[in-house]
Amino acid sequence: MEKDENFMIKPLLKFISRLFIVRKTASSGVHLTYDDGPHKTNTDLILDLLSAGEHKASFFLVGQEIEKFPDVAQRIQREGHSLGYHSYSHQHAKDVGFFATWNDLNKANEIEQKYQLDFSKRYRPPFGALTIPTLLAILLKGWKIHLWSIDSLDSYVDTQGVLKQLSPEKISAGEVILLHDDGSASPDTLRKLLSLYISTKISLQALN
Repeated sequence: MEKDENFMIKPLLKFISRLFIVRKTASSGVHLTYDDGPHKTNTDLILDLLSAGEHKASFFLVGQEIEKFPDVAQRIQREGHSLGYHSYSHQHAKDVGFFATWNDLNKANEIEQKYQLDFSKRYRPPFGALTIPTLLAILLKGWKIHLWSIDSLDSYVDTQGVLKQLSPEKISAGEVILLHDDGSASPDTLRKLLSLYISTKISLQALN
């Protein structure tokens, strides 16, 4: 009986994953996505680099950081990049439940209204982690879960390690790349990455 149940559950989870969780898109371009901001200095430097080349990216912002630096969050949106919500306080899914997640998404709506932001129902759970209660809360609230197809590993390796991980030969159309804008090397890493991608004509686009 247990084998029969697993046989039914696994395809169901795969179906739910395809329907509600974005890991890669059908875009002709590549999506740089930044987590954990806005950062007091790095995010502006990243935006300057993107603006200089007319590149677009996506930023999954933490609510309490938005409250510290609302002008930076507004600049991201004003310059044509897409926004997503990365929870209010970056707690792991195992430490919160259904109602905490439900209330957190209510807080997202309040932040949108207060600072005139638009997350467009894009949600990236902290650490990419989900539990059944948090997943149910997110879906019942009508949000779409955005994960990634490639982790840059920028939380663990230096700039050269990131460039190796994200080398053009490893990248294909529609890739969603996980980055962070709160690391000390984040702007310099982007500067070198843009140089690499421009030379290979990789188009950088925001998530729709």
